[in-house]
Amino acid sequence: MKIVHVICGTTAVGKSDYAIEYAKKINGEIICLDAFQIYHSMPILSAVPKKKDKDLIKHHLYEFLDPREKFSVAQYYNDCMQKIFELLDKGIAPILVGGTMLYLNVIENGLENEGKSENLEFRLKMQEYAKEHSNIALHALLEDKDSAAFEKLHPNDIKRVIRALERTESTCEASIVRDDLKENEVSLNKVCLVGNREKLYLKIEDRIDKMIDGGILKEVENLLNLGVNESHTAFQAIGFKETSAYLKNAIDKEEWIRLFKRNTRRLAKRQLTWLRRQKNTEIIEIIL
Repeated sequence: MKIVHVICGTTAVGKSDYAIEYAKKINGEIICLDAFQIYHSMPILSAVPKKKDKDLIKHHLYEFLDPREKFSVAQYYNDCMQKIFELLDKGIAPILVGGTMLYLNVIENGLENEGKSENLEFRLKMQEYAKEHSNIALHALLEDKDSAAFEKLHPNDIKRVIRALERTESTCEASIVRDDLKENEVSLNKVCLVGNREKLYLKIEDRIDKMIDGGILKEVENLLNLGVNESHTAFQAIGFKETSAYLKNAIDKEEWIRLFKRNTRRLAKRQLTWLRRQKNTEIIEIIL
C-alpha cells in the first residue's frame, strides 16, 4: 500500500526535529506543509528548517517562491501532488511536515470547485461579519448549519467557510474535482505532535527572543523594501505585522515584543484546538 505520512503540530512544538528522525527510519523525504516556509527571504519569520537538517534529509517546496507572489491552495495542491507521486515512484516515503491546516485539509479531502451560483451580497455580508466578530465567530455559524463543513474547515479558511455558509442558504453545492490520493489508492498516516501548553508557551517566548537576536528586524526591513505589504500572503506570518509596526514607530519595543509573543501564543492555541479535533490521527505528546 502506498502511504503519505503527515507530521503536523503547533508552532514551536518540534516538528522539524521529529521529522528528521522519522525520515531516517522510513527512507523518507520531507515536503513543506507550511504556508510561509514556501517563501524565500524570510527564514527567521517562517522558521524554516536549518541547513544542517536539509543536508541530512532532502526537503521539497521550501523557500522557492517570491514573498510578493500569490500562491493559492489549488497551486499548493498541484505542486504537492506532483512531488508526492514523484517520490512514491522512486520508492521514497513522502512526509508532509507543517502546521497549515488549510493545506492539510485539501491534501486529505481533495480539491473542491466552488459551485456555480454566487450570492455576492451574502458573501460581502459574511466578510463584514468576520471583520467585526472574528474568523472564529464566522466559523462557529457553520456548526448548526453544516456540521460536516464545520469539522472539516479551518476558521482561517474564510473563503471556503463563507462558501459553505452560502450553500446552506441556496441549492448550490460544491463537489470534489480532484482527489489524487483517493484515486490512486494512497492512504494518509497522520501524526500530530502536542505538548504541555504552559511549557509550549515558554518555548514560544524563548524562540521569539532568539528570532529577535537573530536579526528579524533586518529581515522584515528588507521585505518591506522589496514591497511586501498587507496585500501579500507573506505579510500574514506572525511577527511580520508586529515588527513592521515597530519599524514604522507605531509601537515601542516593549509593545512590539508583547504583541509578537501574545499573537504567537494565540496561534498555537488555535492550532491545538483544531488538531485535537482531527480524526484518524495519532496524537503524540512531546516532552518540551
